[in-house]
Amino acid sequence: MPITARDGCVLSAAVYLPEGEGAWPAIIDAVPYRKDDDFLWLDWDTYGNLATYGFACVRLDLRGTGSSEGVIADEYAEQELDDLEDAIATVARLPWCTGRVGMTGVSWGGFNCAQVAMRRPPALGAIAPIHWSHDRYNCDVHYVGGCLQVLQSVSWPGSMIVENALPPDPALVGFAAFERLWRLRLAETPQWPLNWARRQRRDGYWKHGSVCEDWAAITCGNRNLAQRVSQEHPEPLTPGTPVEVEIELLATGITLPAGDRLRVSLAGADWPIAWPPPSRVALTVHAATLTLPEPSVDDEVSVPPLPVPV
Repeated sequence: MPITARDGCVLSAAVYLPEGEGAWPAIIDAVPYRKDDDFLWLDWDTYGNLATYGFACVRLDLRGTGSSEGVIADEYAEQELDDLEDAIATVARLPWCTGRVGMTGVSWGGFNCAQVAMRRPPALGAIAPIHWSHDRYNCDVHYVGGCLQVLQSVSWPGSMIVENALPPDPALVGFAAFERLWRLRLAETPQWPLNWARRQRRDGYWKHGSVCEDWAAITCGNRNLAQRVSQEHPEPLTPGTPVEVEIELLATGITLPAGDRLRVSLAGADWPIAWPPPSRVALTVHAATLTLPEPSVDDEVSVPPLPVPV
């Protein structure tokens, strides 16, 4: 499926739909790992299976990779995040989508879905990032403690430079585009490791895309609503009947600067943190209040000095 970005670049996506007619919530996974050959087996196994649970799954080749047009300039560039916002909006408008879109991905796909969530596109309802980190400089494949991470900063990007320069699938784009894009990628695919080695300080380049620079979601809580009155004597809910519940959020060690905003997201499941309900759940919120405790001097805890290691 082609998806046209705001600048006219055409991105290539594979779509896995549930059987039958209907509209379903969509899940997007956008990575540079070639959906038409390199990752074809894994995508079929993952998203073909996920579609059987009622999700429309969209596996997108990033700009400049696989069968998408263009050249990929770097990891998580502003252009990539713009493209993903466009992809979310496009998928949300399709007749087989309910209008609600989620994102997931492993490693690269985990990073970029968290970064896109920081932009808060209207149709993005949830993310499930896997095997990613909050800090691109200190907790990825580039630097560790300010020292160049030699193995990961050479082996993985070295293979990616080669893979990103490969041509698209001629069966999808035609032979003329196949040759044109291959020549373009061979000529213009940048040498990522050299750029990283030149940026040895945690400057704006690394701060871009590091979620720790702007925490949006800081904590969560779970509640079995059948135990809303008593955990010893649970009572089933009556569908359509409003109930009042109180959910205690988990503690967090994050300090919020003045002016920061909090976003509260409600869901009927929190897999794999908590075991899901036996059937699909629809929640309707009629009114809600978020109350945060205000710390006082009495809340401060003194920490005893640690013993000197022997």
